[in-house]
Amino acid sequence: MDLALVSVMADTAAAFGVVASLLFVGYSVRQNSRGQRLTAVHAQTITFQDMASKLIDTLDMAEITWRGLQDPDKLDGAERLRFDVAVNNVFRAGQSVYWEWKHGMFDEELFAGITRATEDFISLPGISEVWGTRRYQYTADYQTYLDKCAANDSQGLAYQW
Repeated sequence: MDLALVSVMADTAAAFGVVASLLFVGYSVRQNSRGQRLTAVHAQTITFQDMASKLIDTLDMAEITWRGLQDPDKLDGAERLRFDVAVNNVFRAGQSVYWEWKHGMFDEELFAGITRATEDFISLPGISEVWGTRRYQYTADYQTYLDKCAANDSQGLAYQW
């Protein structure tokens, strides 16, 4: 066999090996990215649920939240502080979820459900009041998103107790 032919065959085999390796790496990266997305969604869901549950985790806080949702001006100083901080924490968690959606971590269907819940939440009198006093603390993009949610005016249909 001619040495040139052996060299061509070796180069061809090496080229196929490189292509196969690149395909495998691409597949691995895709699987890893999918896993990271799922992990991020799960982590943000847990974080968001934890923040929201702090609004009602004790009887005392549930009563403060109940009154604050209707009219936060009827809360005394310490109650108002607790209510505002708890709601602000929900907004912080929401901004994080929004940011991850903007960067492709949440799919459209999942985020559509989050948006509907956000529209209900922000339409409540106490929540919209806290947002009005705290909105400047958030990114302009998130402010626009929440303002659009508030403009949809679902009137807290999910919260008609």
